[in-house]
Amino acid sequence: VYAVPDFLDGTLSHRMALKGKSIQAVIRIGDGWAAGGRLEPLILWAVQRRGLPPLPATPRSFDEQMQLSLAAYRGMVFDPETGGYYHAVVPGRREIRGGYFADHASAIWRITGQAPELPQLQFGGAHVANPASYFVTGRAADWLRTMNGMADGLIQAQQPDGSYRYGGTYRRGHFEDTASGICSRPAYQLLEHAYHTGSQASLAASLKTLEFMKRFRTPRGAQTWECPLHTPDILASGQAVWAYVRAFQLTGDRGHLAEARRWAITGLPFVYQWSNQPIMMYATTPVLGATHWKAPNWIGLPVQWCGTVYAYGLLLLAPYDDTLDWKQVAEGILICAEQMQYPDGPSIGCLPDVFELESQSRRPADINPGALVSLRLLVAGKLDSLAVAADGRHRVVAPFPVTVRDGTAHVDARPGVKYQVLIDGTRIVDVTSQGQDAIPLDAGASGR
Repeated sequence: VYAVPDFLDGTLSHRMALKGKSIQAVIRIGDGWAAGGRLEPLILWAVQRRGLPPLPATPRSFDEQMQLSLAAYRGMVFDPETGGYYHAVVPGRREIRGGYFADHASAIWRITGQAPELPQLQFGGAHVANPASYFVTGRAADWLRTMNGMADGLIQAQQPDGSYRYGGTYRRGHFEDTASGICSRPAYQLLEHAYHTGSQASLAASLKTLEFMKRFRTPRGAQTWECPLHTPDILASGQAVWAYVRAFQLTGDRGHLAEARRWAITGLPFVYQWSNQPIMMYATTPVLGATHWKAPNWIGLPVQWCGTVYAYGLLLLAPYDDTLDWKQVAEGILICAEQMQYPDGPSIGCLPDVFELESQSRRPADINPGALVSLRLLVAGKLDSLAVAADGRHRVVAPFPVTVRDGTAHVDARPGVKYQVLIDGTRIVDVTSQGQDAIPLDAGASGR
């Protein structure tokens, strides 16, 4: 029982109580907020005291997993009328037509080695972005133009104090018109632009937002298309981790790493670390609240796609921080998502929007598996999206692993593949791969 204030006794105090025939519990009371206390150390203490649970059993091999995801792109997610793809489908309801999503094309290319032939590419499509397809279909300029435009729009929408504000329907019930989730999304999008292009304008704007975000202590407000602004939200945790890690990578400021760690800890209460069902361990509840201030109540009801964004942020954090085994948490979330995928039937390979634990049943909408493809590749130590390399003078983006040495970009590609690289955020170079490609970074120089 948790009552604030204690409406059970009709007092202004708070009630925290346990009821049961037999109780074994440890209670730790930390310093209050006014005395410098924070919730994150208590969350971390609880998790470290118990220890992370072992990973669930993987339902299939790496290759089998990729083929299952590919089946979704060839099945439920595919729109035969347009030759495009859906983000998600409620079986029997297709009021709109499929789009030419770049994320879908990228996932298909990573799995098969061949990008689908599409008349154009539409930015996005998956919950974890994967724009690699732009660079293997001769459309890197389209991607750059889209990213530059998105960054310009986000900078224009930013408030003078670095914040972003929300005034929609779901503002009601919160004590202000902003939240960590409202700010974390534009922050990480601007940082992705800066990370790939070297844009100092996007970096400066995003750092201003990250500084503003230090005032927040609760992950909330990342799903205001249907959830109240005040509702605690794992998606806000994931976006904030992602943003602060990118800020650390770009600046070397370990203060950003400390903030990434803090937000990573805030996501842990949304992750199931116990189980009494075949599919449950590392399932993720999306929010601690309800949609539209009414049913469904999401508490305890997994929506795993939200967890995949958090997991991706943890994989970015893992190489720099060992407070917890962040890779294990991320892999656990991924494996649970793979267990939830439809193994057969019309929606084969899709990730259900909702997975009911007690009945072990899947509920649509049925979502494309792009985030799962990206996470599985990353967990396996493979490149999932675009690679970035920089040496202080040049910044190079490629769809294959790339390093920069002595003024030359070295790309480990596949012989015969045509692809593009972006140099210093402005110059695009076309390459027909020899397998190991050396690309001079100074304009006018020749290479192979």
